[in-house]
Amino acid sequence: MNDVNNFMKQNLLFVLISFVITIFSCSVIRGYDVGDPIPETDYLTFTANEAGATITFKPYSGTAEYSVNGGTWTQVDNTNGSTVELPNAEDFVKFRGNDIKTYAATNNFKIIGSVSASGCVDSLRLDKGKFQGLTENCYNNMFRNCIGLISAPTLPATTLEKNCYIAMFGGTGLTTPPELPAKGLKAGCYRSMFTGCQTLATVPKLPATNLETNCYMSMFSGCTKLKNVPSLPADSLATQCYENMFKDCSELPLSMEQVGDYQYEWKFKATQDNVDSKYSTMFDSVTIQGGTPTPNNDGYVTLYSKYPVGIQNLQIEPVLIGYISTPLVNFVGMNKFVVDDVVVSNGQLPEMELKWNNGESISSIDIPDENESAYILVTKTDGTIVAATKEFNIVGGNEKLIIPSQTLYTDFSKNSAATGANDKKWNDKTPRVYYLLLTILPAA
Repeated sequence: MNDVNNFMKQNLLFVLISFVITIFSCSVIRGYDVGDPIPETDYLTFTANEAGATITFKPYSGTAEYSVNGGTWTQVDNTNGSTVELPNAEDFVKFRGNDIKTYAATNNFKIIGSVSASGCVDSLRLDKGKFQGLTENCYNNMFRNCIGLISAPTLPATTLEKNCYIAMFGGTGLTTPPELPAKGLKAGCYRSMFTGCQTLATVPKLPATNLETNCYMSMFSGCTKLKNVPSLPADSLATQCYENMFKDCSELPLSMEQVGDYQYEWKFKATQDNVDSKYSTMFDSVTIQGGTPTPNNDGYVTLYSKYPVGIQNLQIEPVLIGYISTPLVNFVGMNKFVVDDVVVSNGQLPEMELKWNNGESISSIDIPDENESAYILVTKTDGTIVAATKEFNIVGGNEKLIIPSQTLYTDFSKNSAATGANDKKWNDKTPRVYYLLLTILPAA
């Protein structure tokens, strides 16, 4: 594996990636009214995607318990917080609580390693096993900066409270959001909910027709990979409801005119008499093709998107569209295939369809043939290996290759084909997004 590190410092074949959108149907989530029992099967659950993940919970108020792998229930320490270790992939921990609130950066969940959430977050608000309803600020900053959180629990409440979801998933590793079925909003309820989620590519549906003060303020600000927009059916606006909603969403593809790839109409009410919705800041630092949209006499704006409006759970897959040619380097009879600047932050690689668009056959660089065994290394630009997959079979052949969706592992000696590499922790106590080289290697 030292040879691999040395090779990564030599000339490489770099490729550029773009994105293709595939539409998936949304699942229906179960909602609970106040007084409804929430079954244990639907309690908030965290499942480790890799060995060695940890969950720490320190609530702001209320009481909570946790159970690991279906074992006994243990009280959460509100003073110092309780840390749960999940030593094996697929280990899980469930949480239940009474009148739980989280707050700011100190009283919430901390996650190390790649973890998927499931179940209903409202199992933290039970009174004798029955849902007691939301309250002001109840899930404030709940998962803030948990970069290892790659999927969200369900949030089935249809009536919200003031600031109840404020900054709830800010800075996490989500690629798709949870469904948000609520039609009864309150001031600040979704404020900064996904701010800084640099892997979030799609939006949830937002069905509310009556908005409240600050309700969508900065909701998606800093979501630099966001590709589509939600339908906004609201006909009653409120003060600052749209302030900075999509600020710094640098890859959001919108146009003033229906031309080229911009074929999906997006029409929404942006302004209202005697209401300062702050629409003027809604797209700060977002480049809209054709200029700055101005509301018509009725306060509506019409834009056009590259992707369907209001569709949740789009999956974005990287597709090879070209390359910068450098001399190929042969390593033990095999060439290597490298993707530059792939954002890897959550332990999962999507399925990839790789193909040329410049007339050259992909077989000219001696990529493994269909059904040959290969694995993927993720390295920093200096050649340091960060993660690797298990062996898998390539599908495809001369003109394109399909790499099935893969899980990345950090304990190389036990979990992946990249034996002999240094054992490194991919996510430590410092949340980060790695900008890495992705190398597809034929297995030895």
